[in-house]
Amino acid sequence: MDLLADMNVSPAEIPIGHQVATTRQGHRSSTLSTCYTLALAMTYSRITVNPLQMGGVPCIRGLRIPVATVVGMLADGMAETEILAHYPDLESADLREALRYASEAVRERELPLRRAQ
Repeated sequence: MDLLADMNVSPAEIPIGHQVATTRQGHRSSTLSTCYTLALAMTYSRITVNPLQMGGVPCIRGLRIPVATVVGMLADGMAETEILAHYPDLESADLREALRYASEAVRERELPLRRAQ
């Protein structure tokens, strides 16, 4: 069974940090966590990862606009209208999905923070 083909997912669409193992015969196999990750990845229709574009960082809809750039602009206080004016290829839904993706990414790993006093 080829999990990626069954889910209609190309290897370029697998989120960074998640891999599908390949056997010596070239057949793909997967673990339960990979299955969960692929299912989770399917909920992000506007976020793409292509190892041949932008160094494989998550981007918006295959455009050369990294999710981190969009999230950074929102964090810096830019209004949605400003961002959309600066990047006319983006849509409001792209900004919301970038925030959802960033939120999930933070849940997946621990970041170095100062301890509360």
